[in-house]
Amino acid sequence: MNKEEMIRFIEIDNPITHNRVRIDFNDEDYNIGFFERFSDSEELKEFNKWRFVPNNSALEYQNSKSIEHSIIIDGEDVSILTLL
Repeated sequence: MNKEEMIRFIEIDNPITHNRVRIDFNDEDYNIGFFERFSDSEELKEFNKWRFVPNNSALEYQNSKSIEHSIIIDGEDVSILTLL
């Protein structure tokens, strides 16, 4: 997806609320979790990259709020975003 499509989904249509999202990637892999803002979010957005907390790290993230439990998603690798 291009940057504008990602911005529309993450910031306009579904502002960051910890709602679960399924990300389907171009290589047919997928991930479930939620998008989150961190101190580097604006910088990453310029390159169509986004912080995402996968379900398997959600509990640790909820307890610590640490960036180390997030991964960076490249918007160009995303084919579909689905709010669950």
